[in-house]
Amino acid sequence: MADLVASNAIRRVRRTEAIIYQWAIAPQLSPLLSIPSATIAQKLVDLLTHGSKPLVRSDPGYKLRAEIWVNCRVTVYAHHLIQIEVSDRALASWLQQVIALPDLELTPSVFRREDSATSNRRSLEGIFPLQAAHARCCSLLRLGEREGLIKIYPADEKSLPQRIDWPNPLSWLQEEGQLRLVHPSERYLLVSGVEVLGDRTFSPSQIHFSERFFAFDAACRILGEIKAHAPQLAQARLGLILFSRHCLAQSLEIQGIEPLCEL
Repeated sequence: MADLVASNAIRRVRRTEAIIYQWAIAPQLSPLLSIPSATIAQKLVDLLTHGSKPLVRSDPGYKLRAEIWVNCRVTVYAHHLIQIEVSDRALASWLQQVIALPDLELTPSVFRREDSATSNRRSLEGIFPLQAAHARCCSLLRLGEREGLIKIYPADEKSLPQRIDWPNPLSWLQEEGQLRLVHPSERYLLVSGVEVLGDRTFSPSQIHFSERFFAFDAACRILGEIKAHAPQLAQARLGLILFSRHCLAQSLEIQGIEPLCEL
């Protein structure tokens, strides 16, 4: 039975602004246990929402800590599927964890690096957009530090920004518990990043992510009126930029390419 549970990874529902997973374990366990799938699904929902330990992994492969898990909306969906919607509170906690991790811990433990010949064939169409987006992330993070919005580590201008030391944690949520990142470009980038962190080999989603990042960069500012009147939003956007840098660095690493701070 343990093998059956392990083989039924959560499938993410493709949505543009929401992060939703579905788990089809209950209908498969039903004939083995001689228990109606509806009963199994409900018991699992109760366990997931009230248990002390998370039982599943998200796309990027990290266990959701208990305080994140209890903030997910877990329900029984059609055909006794278990549906898990990641709430803004859960997402804020997860984002804070991700941007606190070094690149080596973010990279999936098992993925296939491409050989140099394969990578070279795709050098112009695949690598340059990722490197350009990654370099832009580094530039924006340094700009945010110079403007006094954040402090990053390491402070060396030539090193990859690994984490935000101040403010820590970032103020991801508004007072009512919703993410400050409400602009469509912000949400699209965030959801796209969740998919990218789950990649084990090169995929079109990585190029798509770089496009999402440049769309966000064009639409969402961190200086001017935003810095003056909504500094916490500017800081949250810088957190999203660091999250994006992690995603881009992993995509380059999968291709065996070193991410650059500048082009």
